[in-house]
Amino acid sequence: MEANLARTLDLRDVILARTLNGLNAGVDSSIADAEVAKARLTLIDAKNFEQQQANRLSIQMGITPEALRQYAATNQPGAVPLDAEAVQTIRLDTTSVQKLPGNLLETPTTDLADHPGLRYLASQITTSNLNASYFQKIGLPRLSLFGVGQERGSGFGPKYATNLNDYTTNFFTGIQPQRANYLLGLALTWDITNLGRSHSRAAAQRERSQAFTQEYNLEKNTLVNQLSLSDQQIRNALDKYKETPVQLQAATEAYTQKKALYENGLNNIVDVSQTLYLLNRAEIDRDIAVNAVWQALLFKAGVQGNLTPFLQQF
Repeated sequence: MEANLARTLDLRDVILARTLNGLNAGVDSSIADAEVAKARLTLIDAKNFEQQQANRLSIQMGITPEALRQYAATNQPGAVPLDAEAVQTIRLDTTSVQKLPGNLLETPTTDLADHPGLRYLASQITTSNLNASYFQKIGLPRLSLFGVGQERGSGFGPKYATNLNDYTTNFFTGIQPQRANYLLGLALTWDITNLGRSHSRAAAQRERSQAFTQEYNLEKNTLVNQLSLSDQQIRNALDKYKETPVQLQAATEAYTQKKALYENGLNNIVDVSQTLYLLNRAEIDRDIAVNAVWQALLFKAGVQGNLTPFLQQF
């Protein structure tokens, strides 16, 4: 939009010069002023849209206006304290409109089984199956092994019956074990009332497992189809990009020709304005076409659950 405004201002200077010299009608200068005003309004709309997107990005990233001011002061050469409008501005990375990513169709395909979403669903299936097995086993008989050991000391000697002095008053000597008993056993218990409840709970849990499995299959099928779609979108975006240079070249030549004809009094301002619009539209289409290729690659990376191939392009 800034380039369009610059062209419009340049064209208006030509029109004003010819109008002042009586080579063109005065209405041409009015039309030129209207085109300049339109270009400025469009540029303002573009800046407004950019600021809205920057505000949304700041919210998502948790960045405050003060943080933006500090960032600008420390990262931009010769930066000065920013005003309220500039604080909301984030410098854009224009890589996505300056070049195409390389080896688009050779991007390695990640195994979808490693997709984070599928791994999460697979873990839900595993957990649900384990719960179903647990509920099923609750109703089975329980076999328990138990053991008890006991030792005791008295402090009396074995001859105490005939010798009343055969004892000790020392605590540690008295607590030494002199007798030991033990008991080992097996216990088999079965709460029959749990049999029906455990069977119902296990059946319900198996239904949940089946639901998780269906959800997993649906998600996997969706990702497989989206992966195929992403490759098609990359090819379509590349095909569209290949056409934009032809459109831009034609629009540039048309504008140059119409402007030259107008400067020599062989054309009218309406035709020049039309070609000016076509040139602006062609430049926009070129940038959108490049960005669409990047978006298609990002979509494929998202489907694969792996952003590395996308980030490696920068």
